[in-house]
Amino acid sequence: MTPPVRSLDDFFPTYLALLEAGDADGLGLLYAERAVLTSSGGPEGTTWSVGRDEIVAGLAAALGDFEVVVEVPSTEPFEIRGDLAGRLGTFESTIRPRAGGPETRLTVQAFEILALSPTDGWQYLSDQSRVLAVTTTPGRPT
Repeated sequence: MTPPVRSLDDFFPTYLALLEAGDADGLGLLYAERAVLTSSGGPEGTTWSVGRDEIVAGLAAALGDFEVVVEVPSTEPFEIRGDLAGRLGTFESTIRPRAGGPETRLTVQAFEILALSPTDGWQYLSDQSRVLAVTTTPGRPT
């Protein structure tokens, strides 16, 4: 069970640890029960997940297909207004197909809105991303 994240400074490190571990259920706890997760332009095409159950299912499918090699967070700070936080930032993610194949680096612009719950800590209300660039590393000759 993922403990609630009480500090925004701890949110990304917690998210990253769960992502690298392939823990879709743990990641799901970082999303509010009625959160929305969208993505466009990536290897999975355009996806929409509404509600934690759909988000966990989508994350589990993506993490079943791809391994996260490295994730470089956005350097944009969150703007905080009471118990809400938001930012528009760009991050880099390098993934590798679990079935084999070359690594792919994604440059992603994300618009994130989080809310602080007294019981559940910081959680995404909305996590919307758009892949700006895809770079595939050629495989090594055999």
